[in-house]
Amino acid sequence: MANLESPSGLIQHLMGMTVRQSRPSLVKLFVGTLLPPLVVLAFVVLFRTSGRYPLFTAAIIACAWFGGFASGVVATVLSTALMWWFFVEPTHVVFKPPEAPYIGALVFLGTGILISAILRRLRRTAAALAQSQQLLQGIVEHSPNGIAIKDLERRYIVLNKAFEHLEGLKLEDTLQRRAEDVLPSRLADVIADHEKEVLEKHTTMLFEARFDGHTLLISHFPLLDESQRVFAIGAIATDITRQKLDQEALQQSLSELRIAEHVAHVGSWRWDFRTNKTTWSDELYEIFGIERDRSPLPLLNPGLRLLSRESVLRVAGAIDKLRNDGAPFELDLEFTRPDGATRWCAARGEAIRDAQGRITGVAATAADITHIMHLERLREEWTSIVAHDLRQPISVISNASELIPELYKVPGEELSMLQRIQSAAGTLKRMVDDLLDASLLEAHHLKLERTVVDPGALVREAVERVRHVTGDRVEIAESGSSLEVCVDPMRIEQVLGNLLSNAAKYGDANSPIHLQLDCTGTEVQIAVMNRGKGVPADELPRLFNRFARSRTTVGSGVPGLGLGLYITKEIVEAHGGRIWAESEPGKTTTFHIALPAAQAQREAA
Repeated sequence: MANLESPSGLIQHLMGMTVRQSRPSLVKLFVGTLLPPLVVLAFVVLFRTSGRYPLFTAAIIACAWFGGFASGVVATVLSTALMWWFFVEPTHVVFKPPEAPYIGALVFLGTGILISAILRRLRRTAAALAQSQQLLQGIVEHSPNGIAIKDLERRYIVLNKAFEHLEGLKLEDTLQRRAEDVLPSRLADVIADHEKEVLEKHTTMLFEARFDGHTLLISHFPLLDESQRVFAIGAIATDITRQKLDQEALQQSLSELRIAEHVAHVGSWRWDFRTNKTTWSDELYEIFGIERDRSPLPLLNPGLRLLSRESVLRVAGAIDKLRNDGAPFELDLEFTRPDGATRWCAARGEAIRDAQGRITGVAATAADITHIMHLERLREEWTSIVAHDLRQPISVISNASELIPELYKVPGEELSMLQRIQSAAGTLKRMVDDLLDASLLEAHHLKLERTVVDPGALVREAVERVRHVTGDRVEIAESGSSLEVCVDPMRIEQVLGNLLSNAAKYGDANSPIHLQLDCTGTEVQIAVMNRGKGVPADELPRLFNRFARSRTTVGSGVPGLGLGLYITKEIVEAHGGRIWAESEPGKTTTFHIALPAAQAQREAA
């Protein structure tokens, strides 16, 4: 079978098909095989000529050329037999005496076969050349590119239809004429200069030209013979108008993108996981204060020495999560420029996927938010100061409302008012505490006093601390192996107390609150579930945001700033844990906490 994967294999296959298709029919083969030797025999007998061998050789050549190798061999055998029968003494006898020219007959027979073989090769070569010429002609005529051949005098000798169309020429008006005779002078002068350089330097010349509203890419190249001498000049013209328009549009878009990034002070970067190559936009270099000739690296690469250690860990965690499940990320990162200035950027990234949906990289942006973080820090510090200063008058009001009934005999009506004052002071104190915790968390000033504790004992202690709110409704269930956690007990009790208080306040008052403690190999999970109205699905993603309150809590009449769950999330994440919520409206709501086990933390460290 022919090797059709290579161009030469395809051409040989087509040549073979041409030769096979050109084989004569049996009738033509019979006539072409017998007729020439018989005609020669008749001519020799009638005219009694002595040039029998050349005439029969000519007959063999004719048969082999027109009928093929088989015809040539048969004609050779027939010619040998005819000459042996009619012209070798004694005639009309097959077996001749020993002195008869047996060797000469064998030589003639071998010569005829050899001639047939040579002619078969020549015939195939001729067919191949014809086929190649047809293929070349088909390619030239149907090529979308304009193709022209010029002689050494730079006159057109071959033009295809596409060239006529692109250059606006007519075949009958162009052949045997030069470019300067048929094209505008500006274009013709450039073409003439290139043609002269092709002839002098035997090199290829490539240039773009505008002609009749189109942009053409024109290539001139030398055509060389076996001695490497130029015998003609080739030219190929390609219409690249659409490509140029697309390129200009792309360049315009890139320019507008650079301007937009510069105005917004937002840089972009891409990281290909397959090649580990990263590309940065110009503005990203500007944000990080890095020279543009420096090779870009992924932001989490230690070689950059830009991001703080905490920021590197946060980016690494976000990239790992993106690689695993394609989750986008939004992070506020602290970095230090080469000039020593500490700044902040807001990084956002999404997964890049291939045609099969596999994650192959990340596309991200980084916006300089240093001025915003500065204002945020000022706000947080101001909030912290105000919240701290409010604690003293609130404590005075709360203490006074508790001491007055003990120091004085207060009538029932006034006592009821004092109790309302005490309750309001307690609510205000919780709000101020939440504001102070939130400001400490946002300013990264919240200190954790970690110690290794038993999670079961921690859960039971937290339940006891909020028993005045939940009563005896909390049901505790424990499962899994015995593990320890390294946490700040007071802060984790604050988290559990907040979740249990919410379950009591917003859940069904007549239904129990289920607290499930599950210890696995690497983490401790705690779930708090209550029955009630639940949280709508569209509000779950915003449940842990600052000052966020669902429609069900707003309508419940329970006071609050919407900071409880935000503080809970920040405390859990500060411990390296996770928190999430699940809710089925009208049935149950469950808050899950996952904290790393102490052993797992030590192994990771």
